[in-house]
Amino acid sequence: MKSKNINRNCDTEAWLQKVYCKRKAVNFEEASARFEALNSYKYQVQPQLELVEDDECWIVKQRYTSNSKKFLFFSDEQLKKIAGKLDEIASVGLFHGDLCFSNISFDSDGDVLFFDWEVSLEVTGEQGIVLRTSPYCLHPDDRESNRVSKKSDLFALAAITLISCHHPSWRSGLSFNKKKRLSLANYLEVVNTSSYSDLIAKMTRSIRRRQTVLEH
Repeated sequence: MKSKNINRNCDTEAWLQKVYCKRKAVNFEEASARFEALNSYKYQVQPQLELVEDDECWIVKQRYTSNSKKFLFFSDEQLKKIAGKLDEIASVGLFHGDLCFSNISFDSDGDVLFFDWEVSLEVTGEQGIVLRTSPYCLHPDDRESNRVSKKSDLFALAAITLISCHHPSWRSGLSFNKKKRLSLANYLEVVNTSSYSDLIAKMTRSIRRRQTVLEH
């Protein structure tokens, strides 16, 4: 089942809302606690997320944020900010699921914005659920099993880093060339880290030293 927009009032505030089938998540109380942690002062994620439940489904609500800035690449400093925020998200047991350039931006203060959360409720690919994750951001293992895990968030950040440090044309190579995706997945196995910040540091250091991460 794909997520879909619904019309539902939330006090006087504007929210973008998505519906997720209940079977897509493990436990509502646990998932809700993770969302509350993300909205805490320590883990503040923008736009703010909230999880609610009705008789038929779980609803992920994301506070509406007007933002027209689109990026074809990110600077080293922006990549570090993105990685740092992803580490905070991972620390409460969540992941994004569709990290790509169109779903990442920055507000006027330079804070990270994440949009279009695809699988923050631990979605699996069972029973015909359709994954919308961008091809260049989906780990080959997750593509094969029709599921999305934190592994895809790490893979996506690595892909975004390669594209940012080289040229936007690398996006098409990763999207349509299975060999390149497998090569990047193998690189992640060698790096062997679950920290987004550590991954960014290692990749940018290698790239700036002109050491090969992935052949174009």
